[in-house]
Amino acid sequence: MRVLHLINNLKREGAQIVVANLVASAGGRARHVVCVRHPGGPLQRAIEDRGVPVFSPDSYYGTRATRRSLRFIDRIIENEAIDIVHAHMADAAFLGWLAARKRRLPLVITHHGHDILPGCSGSVLCRTVYAVFLGLAARYARRNVAVAPAVADIVRRRLLLGRDRVAVIANGVPVPPPEVGGAATRDVGGSGLRIVTVGRLVELKGQEQLIAAVSTLVKRYANLRVFIVGDGPLGESLRRETDALVLSDNIVFTGSVDDVSVYLREADVYISTSYREGMPLAVLEAMAWQVPVIASDIPGNRSVIEHGKTGLLYQVGDIEALAGAIRQVTEEPERAQERARRGRLLVEECYSVGAAIRAYEHLYAEILGEDQRQGRMPAV
Repeated sequence: MRVLHLINNLKREGAQIVVANLVASAGGRARHVVCVRHPGGPLQRAIEDRGVPVFSPDSYYGTRATRRSLRFIDRIIENEAIDIVHAHMADAAFLGWLAARKRRLPLVITHHGHDILPGCSGSVLCRTVYAVFLGLAARYARRNVAVAPAVADIVRRRLLLGRDRVAVIANGVPVPPPEVGGAATRDVGGSGLRIVTVGRLVELKGQEQLIAAVSTLVKRYANLRVFIVGDGPLGESLRRETDALVLSDNIVFTGSVDDVSVYLREADVYISTSYREGMPLAVLEAMAWQVPVIASDIPGNRSVIEHGKTGLLYQVGDIEALAGAIRQVTEEPERAQERARRGRLLVEECYSVGAAIRAYEHLYAEILGEDQRQGRMPAV
């Protein structure tokens, strides 16, 4: 079976990482093709290095550009003998709907977060138009996939879909070999504490909470180092806040990083301060590397972290609680290591790339089997 993935770009962000893991992993039965709106980026190179073709039309914007894009996608469907169109997020779903409907192909839409509509720069009209188009696409789609049960509830409610039209397939992350991903050599209780957080520098990721917590901990941990991995529009203001608190010797802004494992393998603690998450991919990556995790107590994080068992949760916005959780990890290293071990086992069982690939391939096969039984003939 040949699957065409439509996605906005291939930056190193949650949905894009899911697509890259899904299409570039060896051993699956499906064969994948990717079409992006904005070409380039580290994940595109990684995908192409695995022999998966990545295409990009000139533009998706404007009526004429949309028509050109649809013709471009239609040629891909014909030339690559596509069986299923798989759109990721709202801005790809509309084009996926039009392209799949023309060729009478099944459509799958994956919704990667709680906000299933694009931001549209705060424009109510823009979001309303997107909601209408996404609703049409979602009702045409053979399956809508949500990355977590909470996201599935939002998709059903906002798009008026029946329970049988929405499936839940969790994000999958690579799991390093045990001898690489173990945490046995980490001196979590030592003074040279290494904290890592990964994510776009945007408001919903809440990195300012970590900066504030660090300001209360520097006297306790003389060699405390925090690595804020990622880039985004709030980068400059977060750096100014760091300077104002005289933390520039303790906090390092790495910018965008292609391979976050460089930081995870050396981390003593991983922290997620997000105000909102669908399925927290960076948290899963840290758990796969068997790093003790502290995360904000929000639905997305709660879906993968059981407080006190696979990590620690703190009330979002409570700086003292966050600092206290960091102290708890350092003062009880054996318990922290045990939680990290359980976290890795959970990822191996439920949230690995292999588990996600098997779930999607089962879904694809189920859809194609339904078509075959019902005598649907795609116009490829």
